[in-house]
Parts: sequence; structure tokens; C-alpha cells
Amino acid sequence: MRGNWKMDLLLVLPWLTVEKLGKNTLLRFLPTIIFSDLVIALISELSQKLKWWKVRNPLFPNLATDVSFVFWPFTIINFWIFKLTF
Repeated sequence: MRGNWKMDLLLVLPWLTVEKLGKNTLLRFLPTIIFSDLVIALISELSQKLKWWKVRNPLFPNLATDVSFVFWPFTIINFWIFKLTF
């Protein structure tokens, strides 16, 4: 087991709230969330090539995109933001 339990907790906790979102919310906002995830992934890829920033200690060192952030907590937090604002 890795010693970075806080990062693991950050990745798991948002997914525990998916059940409370509801199926209609997931289906309603899924295209928007996929688009925003792809935009953030593209920006992350560009950031490595253009040297905007560098992620220290990524979970997946071989990938330029910080997949652990883009596709896990960011996705669920976006669902909650859209559900609570629309």
C-alpha cells in the first residue's frame, strides 16, 4: 500500500456521492461533462509540451495528463455543480 492515503481518499470520496445524483442528472449532463473532461485533458497535455506546469508525484507517471484528477474528482464535482445550478 502506498503511503499517500490522502490522494487515494481524494479519488474515492467523490465517487461515493454518485448514487445521490440520480440517473436523470447523470444522463442530462453527461455530454457536457465528457466535453469538459476532454478540454481539461487537452489543456493538461498542452501544459507539458508548453511547460505551463508540471504535476509532481502523479499516480500514472507515464501519462502527461494527470488522469487521476481529470477523470475522477473533477468529473463528479462537475456533475454536482451542474445539478445544483441548473
